[in-house]
Amino acid sequence: MIEHNIDISTDDGQMATFITHPVSGGPHPVVLFLIDAPGKREELHDMARRISATGYYVMLSNLYYRDTPSFMVHREDPASSEYMFSLMANLDNRIVAQDAVAMLAHAEADPVADSNRVGVTGYCMSGPFALWIAAEFPQVVKAAASIHGVRLAVDGVDSPHTRAAEIKGEVLVMAAEHDAYVDRAHYERLVSAFEAAGTNAYCEWIDGTHHGFVFPNPEKVAVCHCTDCQTHSGTAFGVVVGVVDGQFQLQTGNLKTYKKIAESGTPRALAFCPECGTRIYARTENDDSKFFGLRVGTVTQRAKLVPKVQVWCRSAQTWLSDLSSIPKVDKQPQL
Repeated sequence: MIEHNIDISTDDGQMATFITHPVSGGPHPVVLFLIDAPGKREELHDMARRISATGYYVMLSNLYYRDTPSFMVHREDPASSEYMFSLMANLDNRIVAQDAVAMLAHAEADPVADSNRVGVTGYCMSGPFALWIAAEFPQVVKAAASIHGVRLAVDGVDSPHTRAAEIKGEVLVMAAEHDAYVDRAHYERLVSAFEAAGTNAYCEWIDGTHHGFVFPNPEKVAVCHCTDCQTHSGTAFGVVVGVVDGQFQLQTGNLKTYKKIAESGTPRALAFCPECGTRIYARTENDDSKFFGLRVGTVTQRAKLVPKVQVWCRSAQTWLSDLSSIPKVDKQPQL
């Protein structure tokens, strides 16, 4: 993959932009990856890389550039969260559409980008931006996605649902059942606007999920010492992040499932890659909660998923209590 970190000039300043695309095979369709509220950060860079790996020219810009050259929220700091909300308040659909003009102009000038085939994806804050851009540039935007987006169908001339008839590309909208920003009535208002306009839209209301379901929840990461984790991971413990249906989607291929009875007596289904044998997740059979444990080692953002608790400690290997006493070596030593 090719990666660039550049500044794109706009009428309001320099917009820091991360661009990633395949080495060959271009020109590649363009994806405008719009930041969510927490800002342009490595987590989004990783997501952009995964998109570009499937054949796209992905552009991820700091939409907050008018106020700050870079920003990433630190949620443990109230002042950082407060600043994030002030940055959000300075953006709207029309402003971001102006930024899209600059992004598309840059893509048009790059021979490895196909600026006549554009996709736009937005999360949370940027969900409405994605739909607005699709309406603003109907001839080139072939697809737009709003994932747990906010303010999609509100009272006001700048509400995306008012421009449903102008959108010519495909639209994907995914909304969470438990979302303080978009309730069912809000969602249905958007769906009705699409239906009335004949928009080519697929909308899904995902039961059991919460706002932000795309991103792993760092508060639900656990070290598991059960004998099953020891056996099936081939090591002393497993590290899992708890997710529910809708938070995890397999992009390619098919998993195989091995069913067994866990140490607790619960029927479990273990899913793994049939090619390399890597275990991906484990879930309880016939579990109405749809909850399952995703192996942290298989998640790109694993560096951010720090365990918050240890479970099944009665099965833990005793030597794990004092790892600090074991010598550390940066790489594989000579054996």
